Amino acid sequence: NPMIQNAMDVTRNVMTSTIELGYDAIPVYMDDNFQWIYTIKSYKPDMVFNLADLGFFYNNVYEPNIPAVLDGINVPYTGSGYYSMAFSSDKFASKKYLEGFGVHVPKCWIINNESVCDDIEFPIILKHRKLHNSEGMSSDSVAHSKEELNKKIKRYNLADNNLLAEEFIEFFNFELKGNSRSVGIEI
Repeated sequence: NPMIQNAMDVTRNVMTSTIELGYDAIPVYMDDNFQWIYTIKSYKPDMVFNLADLGFFYNNVYEPNIPAVLDGINVPYTGSGYYSMAFSSDKFASKKYLEGFGVHVPKCWIINNESVCDDIEFPIILKHRKLHNSEGMSSDSVAHSKEELNKKIKRYNLADNNLLAEEFIEFFNFELKGNSRSVGIEI
């Protein structure tokens, strides 16, 4: 799994750099029995590098719980706190918050099992409400009609209202040292 390999590489690089700077670095890996909490408490570290980008039990929806636990055991750590992570991890809540300050964001609708909103403007792109960045999205996530949207949403578990239909913003191309690139912006 490339995500696990990347997490291992990041951990190794941070540990190497920390040791080169003259500090002790001890890796602590999360386990199903929550032994990692007792391990951290027993080391009494000055700081924890929160590198748990894979989330709790490989589910990044629960990732904000990691700083919450570290706050609970009074251990300083790098990165955002619980509230910031939980709030910014919710694309719908973040968009509505920014909208309240007059920031222009793509229109979005929560999709649930009961119905597809009649006021959706097409084309839209389907995305998970709480997954990171563009995780789970592909060119097949775009729908151009209500019929197409209804077909596409059948592959999602909609019980927890974690699917968004968002106004689709066209990609644009630009030249970078002779290479054509497609770029999109995700909020």
